[in-house]
Amino acid sequence: MKRIINAMLCVMLTSCASITDQGLNAYHSGNYDLAAAKMNDPAKAGDPVAQNTLGLLWLNGQGSTPQNYNEAMAWFSNAAQQGEPYAMNNIGIMYENGYGVPKDIEKAVAWYTLAARRGIPLAQTNLARLGKPSPSADLVPQQASGSGSDDAALLFLLGLIGGAAASQPAPAPSYSPSAIDLKTKCTCSGIVNLAT
Repeated sequence: MKRIINAMLCVMLTSCASITDQGLNAYHSGNYDLAAAKMNDPAKAGDPVAQNTLGLLWLNGQGSTPQNYNEAMAWFSNAAQQGEPYAMNNIGIMYENGYGVPKDIEKAVAWYTLAARRGIPLAQTNLARLGKPSPSADLVPQQASGSGSDDAALLFLLGLIGGAAASQPAPAPSYSPSAIDLKTKCTCSGIVNLAT
């Protein structure tokens, strides 16, 4: 019985991963509505890559997803709680630019540092741009989820977000279509602010 359950779980995760891959391909090709449709279910099921991607769609108002910083922060927070380093970098960008949160360079640096320690080059670039030292990438993804004191720092930062308590994930927002202008350019590796 245990083998059957494990096999079913493996099939479900493989299916979710392939849907997430399809969503990423749609996102990278600029088909944002298809990306949202593909990512919605995996994100609600807890896939951190899908959560981060939906956060990008909400942050930028891409396709027919309306721009909504609160929704973006909720998705990024859910993904960051699972150790998704791109979401950590994206939260840093939200704090650096004051997107839906008070502008706070100290919090931005803290989030960039967490992402940089997980090997995200854009986070290292963001730290350098702010004149801050870039740490070495000493936390590979396999280590990030069980890294003791670093997890404590992450949970503390999540508590600072405001809407997301460290002990409970933020509620997963649902996708709803509407049109809005694109104000920033996003990729899964981070956000580039076009205003500066």
